Amino acid sequence: MQSSSYPMFLDAFLPLNLSAVYTYAVPARWRSSICRGMRVLVPFGKNKFYTGIVSATHTTYTGTYKLKEILAVLDDHAFVSEIQLSFWQWIASYYMSTMGEVLVAAVPSVLRLESQSMVSLHSDFELNNQEVQQTQTQQEVIAFLQQKGATSLQELVKKVDVEHCITVVKDLVSQNQLLITQEINEKYSPRYATYIRLTSFAKEKKQGVFDELKRSQKQIQLLESYLSLAAIDADMTECQTVSKTQLLAHSSISEAVLQGLIKKQVLEVYKQAISRFEESSQTGNHFFALSEEQNRAYNEINSHFNDNKTVLLHGVTSSGKTEVYIQLIRDALAANKQVLYLVPEIALTVQLLSRLQQAFGNEVGIYHSKYTDQERAEVYQNLLSPTPYKVIIGVRSSIFLPFTTLGLIIVDEEHETSYKQFDPAPRYHARNAALVLASLSSSKVVLGTATPSVESLYNVQTKKYAYVSLKSRFQDVLMPNIQVVDIQDAYKKNRMKAMFSWLLMEKMQEAFANNEQVVLFQNRRGFSSHIECSQCGWVPKCGACDVSLTYHKFDNYLSCHYCGHTEAIPHSCPQCGNTQLKDRGFGTEKIEEELIRYFPEARVARMDLDTTSKKNAHKQLITAFENHQIDVLIGTQMVTKGLHFNNVSLVGILNADNLFNYPDFRANERAVQMLVQVSGRAGRTKKQGTVILQTFSPQNPLMQYVVDTNYEEFYQYEMAERKLFNYPPYCRLLSIFVKHADIYATSNAVNELTHHLRVVFGNRVLGPDNPPVAKIQHVHIKKIMIKIEMQASFETAKHKIQQLIDATAVNHKRVRFVVDVDPL
Repeated sequence: MQSSSYPMFLDAFLPLNLSAVYTYAVPARWRSSICRGMRVLVPFGKNKFYTGIVSATHTTYTGTYKLKEILAVLDDHAFVSEIQLSFWQWIASYYMSTMGEVLVAAVPSVLRLESQSMVSLHSDFELNNQEVQQTQTQQEVIAFLQQKGATSLQELVKKVDVEHCITVVKDLVSQNQLLITQEINEKYSPRYATYIRLTSFAKEKKQGVFDELKRSQKQIQLLESYLSLAAIDADMTECQTVSKTQLLAHSSISEAVLQGLIKKQVLEVYKQAISRFEESSQTGNHFFALSEEQNRAYNEINSHFNDNKTVLLHGVTSSGKTEVYIQLIRDALAANKQVLYLVPEIALTVQLLSRLQQAFGNEVGIYHSKYTDQERAEVYQNLLSPTPYKVIIGVRSSIFLPFTTLGLIIVDEEHETSYKQFDPAPRYHARNAALVLASLSSSKVVLGTATPSVESLYNVQTKKYAYVSLKSRFQDVLMPNIQVVDIQDAYKKNRMKAMFSWLLMEKMQEAFANNEQVVLFQNRRGFSSHIECSQCGWVPKCGACDVSLTYHKFDNYLSCHYCGHTEAIPHSCPQCGNTQLKDRGFGTEKIEEELIRYFPEARVARMDLDTTSKKNAHKQLITAFENHQIDVLIGTQMVTKGLHFNNVSLVGILNADNLFNYPDFRANERAVQMLVQVSGRAGRTKKQGTVILQTFSPQNPLMQYVVDTNYEEFYQYEMAERKLFNYPPYCRLLSIFVKHADIYATSNAVNELTHHLRVVFGNRVLGPDNPPVAKIQHVHIKKIMIKIEMQASFETAKHKIQQLIDATAVNHKRVRFVVDVDPL
């Protein structure tokens, strides 16, 4: 195709794991309106269609292959801003992913039109065609399509229980029995509600309308209800919109009466787009006065902002960091700027949304994965509208939202590993990415936590960040009294009941007697870690993953927490026939059972992945606990993060040791952070709280840092360890995971890659070795880690690593190489 045939072309990147951009011809009708950042619907391959993002337009094309035309332009103006495009490009480059992968992570799926394969019976299909011999599996596929009609290939594979379903479909297509076509998937659609208004006829008649209705008292009553709700003025102008649902509920009159008024042309219905989210009843402008210490911190932060410094706000648990944030948000809004308030977990959005709505009303939006695609798309579209949210509370993916006037980013609980994305790519760290977004958008950043990450404290030490502290709890409430129980000694002295020490039992009894609440922490869900044959030691394992199956007593099954596989509990050991199968270890479910046994009057609930998988489950649990409908909340790490409960006087840590027993150089840091954080849930507003920390290793010096709440000394200890063994922040890390269903293919590929890497990076290459879980969903995994000196060029090193991976991949076609930059 010559460039003269089409005087305009565009380059677009597609929502696929492809590093290239693709060039398309632009038909005449769109040439004057198209620009960089718009969405376009384009063909790709033989018969697929995708939404691409325009990265460039140009008037010449010197290639030799025939270009395809774009099929549609989906926007009137740029859908992705220049700041966003720059940010996406940084994400793709730094984290060694593609722009297509970033696009998928950034934009809700309903805003990315693409085609899906639809399977249907061929128009020439004959059920009793004697010339075509059908297998049993082919007959099952055909029977399903006869009953259901055209079905997406994805749904067909899911619903029809036959092996190699896609192969079966391909065979039937080749026999002209089935037909595969492409259909554009569902796109974003606003939600509409039915509203009522006066007709022009009724407005002209004014009071005369009632004369025409005098024979129908019900219609008069309904009209009067409408006039009242609509706050009709003397000119018959509605001052309030009235929905059909609202009118019928207010009047308690049937819809048939309403239809009568519509038929008489007194009222009419119309549709209006409405939000999928409930409006807050809070009007905003509800602020708390800062304490003297909070005010000092607020002023110091602003001073550092004036010097364009990122600020680390290190405030002990319950020091009132949120109130300082709210004052900073007020300043940003006063300057007509938007605010992104990042939190690591969905659970934290519940209380935070309520608090921010008290201050800012309906200016606050929320964004996380428990929302449907349509709901996330509505938030996304709102931010592109002329009246966008001023404040967004969100989890890590919120950094991709299309802010137009971003001025402040708050990263709360900045130490949390939940800010790091792993699968799928891009494997970004939202805290670190937020700093780049802030630089691109000229925004200010505050990182807040009671337990700063080692890297953030190091950035303070090296003057990269400014440091502001809150050393005491709000209203001078004392830090909790942490008491350590030696579990081994307690067992010897017969001072344990199940997993509860006598001291913990006694303190729980006191809390219940004083009408106070309790939080119990165990970072393992399920009933027990596994079951075991008491005779031969057999443990049931997942067939697809290299892990034992967790016992869930409530639903009476064994479950793999990696692939989701479940199976029934065997009646006897398959190896020796013994019927005595014992549960080992304990999780939140077993704690719940034992607690109810010892305290039958207590109202107990669990907060873990099993109980919070449904939408709004977090909100319901947290609200119930806030309202003291629950006496004891048992939880995994979900209960350690930033939740505020006025009436919790006691926290029980049932086994602190399992937090430290993890083969990772960050294990100590994470364990201390988690223990300090969960301890901080106790005694936040009234009297001093109590923490019972149960451990088999009371002599562990790390336990003492927790007991003394001496985080500064822990940092010095940890930095000495990191320096000795050359781990971050003294170097950068990059991990490569090599994956294949065949263990030999995995080993061959990883050994070849390791050899190539060692030629370049020498003894800075660690491994290959097995990760903690070396097989997931039938895929074997090997890991290589590379240390890169801080003074070396990270970009150059990454480029060389990618070259070596590409060279290795040539000889290992089906092996996956997954790169994780700055792994956690």
